[in-house]
Amino acid sequence: MISKLNMSLPANNSGTNKRQITDLVDQSIQINTQCFVVTADNRYILVCGFWDKSFRVYSSDTGKLTQIVFGHWDVVTCLARSESYIGGDCYIVSGSRDATLLLWYWSGRHHIIGDNPNNSDYPAPRAVLTGHDYEVVCVSVCAELGIVISGAKEGPCLVHTITGDLLRALEGPDSCVLPRLISVSSEGHCIIYYDRGQFCNFSINGKLLAQMEINDSAREFII
Repeated sequence: MISKLNMSLPANNSGTNKRQITDLVDQSIQINTQCFVVTADNRYILVCGFWDKSFRVYSSDTGKLTQIVFGHWDVVTCLARSESYIGGDCYIVSGSRDATLLLWYWSGRHHIIGDNPNNSDYPAPRAVLTGHDYEVVCVSVCAELGIVISGAKEGPCLVHTITGDLLRALEGPDSCVLPRLISVSSEGHCIIYYDRGQFCNFSINGKLLAQMEINDSAREFII
C-alpha cells in the first residue's frame, strides 16, 4: 500500500505552509529522520521511502522535485550524507530492504547525484556495499576516514570502505542486537544506538569502548 508524505515548509512568519512534498511513499515505511538528508548549503532535501524503490531530491526553497534516483531492488529505507568538500560535493549513502547499500556522489556545483549534468536521469552509484542479511535501517558515512558503517534490522553492524570492501563487524553485548541509529566521527569513534535505550561506543577497529543505557528512546543524535 502507498500513502502520501506531506512535509510542510513554513513560508513566512505567519505560519502559512506554501511549500509541500506530497509524493507517494510506501505505507509500510515508518518515516523518521533516517529518511531525510539536507545538503550542506541547505538548498536541497533528499528523501527516501518511495514505493518505486527510488530516493528523490527536492528544492528546499520551492519544494520542487529536481531528481529521481534509482538503483535498489527494493524500497530505500535510510539515507546518510558525509561531510562536504570545497564546493559542496559529498557522498550520499542509501540503504534498502534489499539488504544492500549504494554509495553515490553529490555534485555541489550541479546540485545533482552524479558527475554529469547531462546524464542526471541515470546516475550510477560509486560502490555497492553488501554483507547484511536483512533490511538496512541505519547508516553513517565519513569521507575523511573513507568508511561507511551500517546497521540492519537484525545482525551486527558492518564497517565498509567507501570503495565497497567489507572490513569488519561491530559486535555489541548480548542486549544490543537491534541497531536503530549510527553516527561516526572523524576521530574514529562510532556511536550506535540500539533498541531499548542501549548506546555503545566502538572504535573503527571494532573495539567496544563504552556502553550505557537510558530510560528513554532516541530519535537522532550527532557526534
